[in-house]
Parts: sequence; C-alpha cells; structure tokens
Amino acid sequence: MQKKQHELPMHIYHRIYRFSRRNVEPDRIALTLDLPLKTVQRVLERFAHAQKHGGLEHLVGDLASAEKEPQTFLDIYVAPKVRYVVADISGWAVAEHALYLKERLHEIGRSQWKVIALLMRDVISLDDAAAEVIVSFHDELVARGRYTAILDPSRQTEEYISEHQIEEKVPVFGTEKTFEDEAFSTRRHDKRRPATR
Repeated sequence: MQKKQHELPMHIYHRIYRFSRRNVEPDRIALTLDLPLKTVQRVLERFAHAQKHGGLEHLVGDLASAEKEPQTFLDIYVAPKVRYVVADISGWAVAEHALYLKERLHEIGRSQWKVIALLMRDVISLDDAAAEVIVSFHDELVARGRYTAILDPSRQTEEYISEHQIEEKVPVFGTEKTFEDEAFSTRRHDKRRPATR
C-alpha cells in the first residue's frame, strides 16, 4: 500500500505545531523546515479543522512527551523587526546541529541588518560546540561594526550561560526592551563591554 502524501514524521507535525502556536507565518515555517509551502498549509488546515472538532491531541500527540523523543532538531527562522532582525532559535543547539547553526547565522550575518537578536527562549539544550559558534558569530559581527546579543534564554540555556560565563563574551538580555535600549544607545559603540540584563 502506498504511503499517503500528507503523512509526515510525527516530529515534523510537532515542529509545525510549535511554530503555529507562536503565530509564525506558513511561508517562514516552510522555509525553516525545508518543506513545500503547500505541505505546511495543508498541515495547518488539518490542525485548524481538528481544533474545531476537538481532535487536535490525536494529530499532534502529547507535546511534553514529544520533547523527550531521542530525535533532536534545530530550527532557526528569521523575524525582521523595524530596526533589527530576530534569529529565533528553537530545539537542540548542540554539536549535532552546530554546522547548521553556523551556516544559518552566517547567512543572517551577510544580510543588510546591523543589529541581530539571537532569541533563545525555545532552546531545549545548549552545548560547547553550539556556544562556540555563537561566540564566534558575535566576535565576527563586532569586528564588522555590527551588534548581536542573546535574547530571552530558556532556563536550560541560562544555566549553561551562567555556568560557562558566556555573558562575558556575548551580551545577554531578558527582554526585547533592554536589548533595544542597549543596541541602539550611544553606548553601543563600546562593543567589547559585556552586558547582561
């Protein structure tokens, strides 16, 4: 029997669901997950239909247990703001995905944006390899007269940052307001000064 076209691995449904809960546009979800836009739209329509008829749990399962699945992922989607861009990072920022992280950050760094926020609210795990990529990215941008910082780290990420003193190398902010204040203040030109909020 041929597998239906709309069937995807369960972890992809979970990832699409997470993005939809954060109101990420379908085209950005498709780009981030490297899926056809029509596939993403079809899944979102199924979610909407299931939610309306009370069957959403059947489609996405228990998201809490899904996060314990051994299969890891790293998603990075770009959300432009008025004066800066947010690289929204979710999943496992670990050695397994360090190359992908490096490539995506390199692409974002080559864009016209002078200020980049690395939103890490939905990072489940951070390790040395990924942290090294982030620190190198920050140093590279500073050398080019640009600004980047970690924004709103998850509890797990915050613990790693504190334990390894990453805030001494890359500014860390808890809110967009403090990030914006620092990024666009006249003090910003003192780029080597660590800032933690």
